[in-house]
Amino acid sequence: MRIKHPKDLLFFKNKSLEEKTFLLVTFSGVFMSAIGLVGNLSLSLSAMTLVIPTLNIIIDCVCLVYFFKTRKWRIPSLIVIMYAIFVLFPSLWFSTGGATGSTMPFVVLIGIFVVIAFKGKFRAAILGIVIVMFTTFTLLELYYPGIYTPYPDRESHYIDLAVGMILSYGVSVYLAYQVLKDYEKSKRETEKLVRQLEITSITDGLTGIYNRRFLTSSLDEAMRKAYDSGAALSICIFDIDFFKRVNDTYGHAYGDEVLVRLSACVLESLDSDAIFGRYGGEEFLIIFKNCPLDAAVE
Repeated sequence: MRIKHPKDLLFFKNKSLEEKTFLLVTFSGVFMSAIGLVGNLSLSLSAMTLVIPTLNIIIDCVCLVYFFKTRKWRIPSLIVIMYAIFVLFPSLWFSTGGATGSTMPFVVLIGIFVVIAFKGKFRAAILGIVIVMFTTFTLLELYYPGIYTPYPDRESHYIDLAVGMILSYGVSVYLAYQVLKDYEKSKRETEKLVRQLEITSITDGLTGIYNRRFLTSSLDEAMRKAYDSGAALSICIFDIDFFKRVNDTYGHAYGDEVLVRLSACVLESLDSDAIFGRYGGEEFLIIFKNCPLDAAVE
């Protein structure tokens, strides 16, 4: 499916949480790789420190173009996360300061991306691999300090750390906000659906008044309360005389309209304590709680 409004893509409008996560993490990956590439060039570091971020920019851009054209996020997400874990993560760790560099917030961002974008055993496997790699790299750095490349000076170290922390923090907070927002939206929709189902289960589909199920349960409850408290309780049941003639003469649609108008007329004449519903067919029932017989008849 082609996107008609590219502006919507840039501002993540009308996207699922997984799509927003993919776009945000991929854009962040391009930005971080571009900054790292410029920094590595300025410091005249090894060629490997230039090749890895360059490839990451190319891969991420190709995945973004694929998403824009197809609106499919699963395959590009898989490509982005695989490259990030098995290529970018080790490269950043050993070429830019090890555990003291900007790789740490990057690892946290990878974890958040995996949790949101993937599910089931695959998600657990990826997270397990990241934990094993992180533990292994930390132990290697602990026992073999010369295995990683330190920063050339304190200024470049803290600049890179600050940029990585700020970007990872911003992306992580935004993703957490989106998760909470989607959860609240889903909760509201679920509560609305539950209320609609509750109303549907006790309402007559034609007339909009209470149905027989609700009337039966309400009548049982009203009788128990009246018996326990000694309060007055009156019940009125009535039907429409010769209603079959109406249907036979004018049709069932006309008969339905008679039921609807009669229900509205009766409902308007009752106070809030009365329970009025359709008992079945053209039969109706009114429960007058705390109402003696004379008042109910009137």
